[in-house]
Amino acid sequence: MVRQPPRKRVCPGYDGTTSFGTNLGYELSFSGQDIPETTASGRIDVPLKSPNSAEGLLASLFSSIQKLADFNASGFISDSRREAIQERAGAKNTILRVYYPPDYYFADSSERDKVGPTPDINSVLELVQASIDCEEEAMSEHGWNCEVHYPLLSMAVHGASKIPKQLLHVIPCTTARIIQNYRSPDRQVKMVDFSIAIKPLHSKLEVDKNAAAEIDIRRKTLPSGSINHTAYEPLLQYPISVTIETKKGGSDEKSSIIQAVTWQRAQWRQLMRMVHTRDFRTRGNVFLPIFYVLGSQWYFAATALEDGEVVLYRGLECGSLGSTNTPYGTYKIIYGIQLVLQYVQNHYWPWYKEAALGMPVEVEVGGY
Repeated sequence: MVRQPPRKRVCPGYDGTTSFGTNLGYELSFSGQDIPETTASGRIDVPLKSPNSAEGLLASLFSSIQKLADFNASGFISDSRREAIQERAGAKNTILRVYYPPDYYFADSSERDKVGPTPDINSVLELVQASIDCEEEAMSEHGWNCEVHYPLLSMAVHGASKIPKQLLHVIPCTTARIIQNYRSPDRQVKMVDFSIAIKPLHSKLEVDKNAAAEIDIRRKTLPSGSINHTAYEPLLQYPISVTIETKKGGSDEKSSIIQAVTWQRAQWRQLMRMVHTRDFRTRGNVFLPIFYVLGSQWYFAATALEDGEVVLYRGLECGSLGSTNTPYGTYKIIYGIQLVLQYVQNHYWPWYKEAALGMPVEVEVGGY
């Protein structure tokens, strides 16, 4: 079978700029585990905590992510996809070999689909081929973002519909800069690649449409008229919930973490401007998720505000969530993203409406 060249994709709103700042930046110093990155610009002191010390919803989410990263992970593919995957696994003369999946990979569709849609095997294999091509061709960060990362995020968040009317959306934001009001004077510019933002007007719930009106009111009193810590126009009115920072394969993990933490530290400053201190005293239940990506490998981390200090939760025990160079690794990543989005939709967004927008308390639903 003749190998076909990968289909080139165009990322909506993506102009080819990478999120790499003007300089790698600072020394990122973790309490209990130092990762030195000495420069003339100073340092950021961010306590690093093991996921094993997390509490509440954050502990539950890290536990699920750790199980998903394990070789024997289970229940991350909808049973509705079983037959097609099994047929593909038995096919001959295919470029990408798909080993026969064990039964424990699958979960009852009625339960798995509550977390989010499971993409079809052909879409996943197309993405896997693009990932392998990017690795073999030493593709740039921009190439990885367009060929692999944006399509994967779109599969996880939007499903089969490319531009659906739903609450959560993927927004490329490589040129989004932190507003000066939330940036430390001695800090250099740090940007990230993607945000998963909340679009209340796209929700089917009336309470979310009311939240959109409240956001417009709040924006009038905020720097640059933004509900976020950036004046990037696509994010002026949509609260950011998840940060994704990407690097091509072989890049330094530290620089990814520095960029994501710097970005979210500014986000916490902006939240503190809108939220009363007492509303942060729910340790483990209010946090900002991070996915940082090195080529085909995806990793999960999170920041939280504890006693007025931004804390990073990240641990080697979690390992890589999965690799886009394999079909089942890709399915794991998609399921992991959807678990995080379940937390955003069921917990972070209701908290944000109450604490940041001053709306009536909502009853939280199950899941993350």
